[in-house]
Amino acid sequence: MKGLKRVSALKKHRLRMIAVSLFVSALALPACNCGDDDPPVTPIEDDSELTVSPSMGSFGSLAVGETSASTTFTVTNEGTGTSDALALAIAGAAAADFAMTSGCDGAVLATDETCTFDVTFSPTAEGARSATLTISDDNAVANPTVGLSGNGAAEGALSITPTPQDFGTVAVGSTSTAVDFVVTNEGGAATAGLTTMISGAGAIDFEVVEDTCGAALEGAATCTVTVAFAPNSAGAKNANLNVVAGDQTATAAISGNAVTPALINVTPGTQPFGSVVVGDTSNDFTFSVTNAGGESTGVLAAALGGADAGSFNITTNACDGATLAGGASCTIIANFAPTATGMASATLDITGAPGGTGTANITGIGVAAGSITIDPSPHDFGNATVGTDGDTQTFTLTNGGGADVGPLTTVTGGMHPTNFQIVGGTNGCQGVTLSAGGVCTLAIQFSPSAEGARNAALNVTGAGVTATAALSGTGDAVVTAAVLEVTPATQPFGTVLIGQSSAAVPFTVTNTGGTASGVPNVTLGGANFSQFTIAGNACTTTLAPGANCVVNVTFDPSAPAGDKTATLNISGTPGGTASANLLGTALATGALSPNPSVLGFGQVVNGGTTATLSVVITNNGGAATGAITTGISSTEFEISSDTCAGNSIAPGDTC
Repeated sequence: MKGLKRVSALKKHRLRMIAVSLFVSALALPACNCGDDDPPVTPIEDDSELTVSPSMGSFGSLAVGETSASTTFTVTNEGTGTSDALALAIAGAAAADFAMTSGCDGAVLATDETCTFDVTFSPTAEGARSATLTISDDNAVANPTVGLSGNGAAEGALSITPTPQDFGTVAVGSTSTAVDFVVTNEGGAATAGLTTMISGAGAIDFEVVEDTCGAALEGAATCTVTVAFAPNSAGAKNANLNVVAGDQTATAAISGNAVTPALINVTPGTQPFGSVVVGDTSNDFTFSVTNAGGESTGVLAAALGGADAGSFNITTNACDGATLAGGASCTIIANFAPTATGMASATLDITGAPGGTGTANITGIGVAAGSITIDPSPHDFGNATVGTDGDTQTFTLTNGGGADVGPLTTVTGGMHPTNFQIVGGTNGCQGVTLSAGGVCTLAIQFSPSAEGARNAALNVTGAGVTATAALSGTGDAVVTAAVLEVTPATQPFGTVLIGQSSAAVPFTVTNTGGTASGVPNVTLGGANFSQFTIAGNACTTTLAPGANCVVNVTFDPSAPAGDKTATLNISGTPGGTASANLLGTALATGALSPNPSVLGFGQVVNGGTTATLSVVITNNGGAATGAITTGISSTEFEISSDTCAGNSIAPGDTC
C-alpha cells in the first residue's frame, strides 16, 4: 500500500493517526466472508495536489545579454492534504538563461493556500532557448512542471532611409513636399522606445509632419517619420534627422536651399512719355521685368490696364509666357499713341504665380502740333565794310504750338549765306527740342564779302515744322584800317631822387589809319613798370582817322638806386598796339655827418675867447646835397669861418 511504503521518522505521527483511522473503520465494517484470495483493504491517505498558473512561461524574443521583465507564477494546493516543504528547480539545456526569485521555495501549503514566484529570461545566445521548472512536494500526488521558453535575438539595430536627403530649392515662407523616412530595426530584438528629433544649424528650417516611431520597434519592424523643409531665411540649410532608442541613434542628413520668394519688379516703375501730337506715336521705351526673388516665377502674362490703356501699345513682349529664374529678367517695349489731347494714364502689369504682379505706371500728354516763329523777321543788318564784321543781331525762336518741336536745326541759306554767320557759342537752339511755349535764342553777325546788297535767310526746321527769317545787309568799300602810333617812341626821364617824382612827360597817341580806332587801352609794362605812373589819360574815346590824344607819365623811383626801364603800351580794336620805351635813373638822397660830433672848449674866463676848433662835414649819401645852411643855437658861441654854408656837397665830399 502506497501510504505504508512512505514511512519516515517525520511521518510516524501521521501513521499513528492512519492506524487509528483504519482501526475505527475496521470496527465499523460488517463481517464478510473473505477468503484467503480476496485483496487486502487499502488504507486512505490525505494528499496535497499542486497546480501552477500560468502553466507555461513564454518570454518571446529578447536581445542576448538583456533581461526580460519578470513573469509571476502562482502555486495553489488544490488537494485535501497539506503539502510538504516545496522545492523549486530549473533544469534543461538553457536552464542558465532563466532565473527564479521565489516566494514558494520551502513553503508549506495547506489546502487552498497559494504562493508565488517570479522568473526572468536573460538569453546567453541567439536562437530558441528552453528549460523546465519543477515544483517538488513529497506529499503531492504528482510534482507539477512549467515549460520555460524564449528566443535569444541579435540586439536591435536602427537604420534610416533615405540619407542624405536634399529637399531642393524652396522659397522662404513656403513648405516643400514632405519626404517619408523609413526607420528599420535591423536586429532581432525589440528596441527601446523611439524618440525623434532634428538637430544641427538648420534644424529650425525643417519640421516633422508625422511620426509613427514613438513605441519600441520589434526586430525587422519599421516605422515612418515624415519631414518637410520650411525655411525661415534664405541660404543653404543643413540639419540631421535623429531617431533615438536607448543608446542607439539612426541619423539621416537633410539639406535644402532656401531662396527668397519670387517677386516681379518692373523698372522704371513710373514712365512719362511726355507730350505727343495727337495722331503721332512716341518713341519706343523699354521696360525691364526682373525677378527680384530667389525662386522662379510662374508663367508670366503682360497686359495694359487703366482708363487710357487704349492710348498705349506693347510693341515687343519678351515676357509673355516666360518664367524667370531668381535674378533673371526680360523686356517689354511700349509706346504712346494719343487719340485725344490731354493727360492719359495707364498701367503696364506683369503677373506670375508665384511672383505676384509688377506694375509700371505710364503717362503721356496728347497735344496739338507745334509751330515755330522767329523774331525779328525779316532783319536788315545795315552797312558794313567789306572784309569786316558788321552788326550782330539776336533772334528769338518761339514754339507757339501745343506740342514739342525738335530737335531743331538752324542754318543760314539763300543767296549769300556765308555773309550771315551764326555766332559761335550763341546758338541755344541747335539740337534743342522746344516744348509748347518754349523759347531759345541765337545770334547772327553780318560780315560782307563784297560790295552792294547781300541777302540770305535763317532757316529753322524740326519734326516737320519749318520757319524762315529773311536777312539783308549792304557791303561798303574797303578803307584803310585804323593804326595807333605813340610819340615819343623813347623817353628818358633823367635822374630822380628816390621818393621824389619827375615832371610829367606827355605822350601823343595818333590814329594814322583810315577808319576809326577802338577806344585806346593804356597800360604800363616792363621790368620796372611800378616806378612810372600814368599821371593823366585823355585817350578814353575812339579816335577818328588822323585824330590824337595825350597820355602823361611821371617817373617815381623807389629803392634800390639805379637805372629803371618800362614801356607805355597803347592798344585798340581796331588800331593794333603801339609802345614807347621809358628810361630813368633812381638816386639815393644825400646824408651829412659831422666829425667830431662834440667840441670841448674847456674853461674860459668870463669875457675871454677860446682857441678855434674845426668841424668837418661829410656827405655819406649817394646824391649831392642841396645848399647847406649852418648856425649855432647859443649866443655864447660863434662861427669864425664857414666853407659849407650855401654850398652843395657831392657824394663823399667834405666842407
